[in-house]
Amino acid sequence: MFFLFFESSLFVFGFPSILDFVIKKNPLLNQYVWRWRILSNKTPIFLLYQKSESKLGENVVMKLRWDQFTCVILVVLGVEAWQEVSWIGPVKAGFSTTFTCFSTCSPNCTYTWFLKNRTHTGSTLMWTPDGRDSKVDLRCTVLRMPEASLFSTITSIVEITNPISVQPSPQNTFPALNLSLDLECHDDSGSGLLSDPSQLVLWYKDGQEMMLDKQNGSLHFDSLLPSDGGFYQCEAFVSRQTSVFSRGYLLRL
Repeated sequence: MFFLFFESSLFVFGFPSILDFVIKKNPLLNQYVWRWRILSNKTPIFLLYQKSESKLGENVVMKLRWDQFTCVILVVLGVEAWQEVSWIGPVKAGFSTTFTCFSTCSPNCTYTWFLKNRTHTGSTLMWTPDGRDSKVDLRCTVLRMPEASLFSTITSIVEITNPISVQPSPQNTFPALNLSLDLECHDDSGSGLLSDPSQLVLWYKDGQEMMLDKQNGSLHFDSLLPSDGGFYQCEAFVSRQTSVFSRGYLLRL
């Protein structure tokens, strides 16, 4: 059983600070130090669930609050061995985030990322969420070469915010049978993901793509029928290679 001790006595928002967490399997045995560094002047608003597997085989689960600008996770595995993962947050659908994995492994070491059943090699990983997931498992593994022996690995659950939603237009519209209705593919953040009126937007009902004459940011119903009820989503193509699936809207009739 692990015991959690909060070591930092002072934390002031607006100043660079370090929060130290110490995990002890037994107060008389070796300890593993987790340092939670917040480098911003904003209040932490997101939760991160952090799991580390040390080379000694210990499994540690931490629940931490992380900052919306910079997240740094420093895992001390021993006197000389440690691994760090950092990124600029929050992680948003439709926007690229660069994750960096660094450790004291030397001289010849490889870094491998595991994300959504895909493998990426290198100490940095750039990823653009498509809005399908609200959170994902992200693992960075460090191997010491040439024997390919395990140095350390970190698995994080990264939470994703999705700025795209489906809303009635105007927003105070109450859908009802035999009345007209417009649904809008809406950018809640005002970040410009849907700034081009001519950009391609696909619509889905109950998970199936709708075959429409016009594929744009609005979906019009002349007169609502009982069969029009369902779960609606839009897919906005924010670039030639990137699209974002919206949060869903349940139309009840």
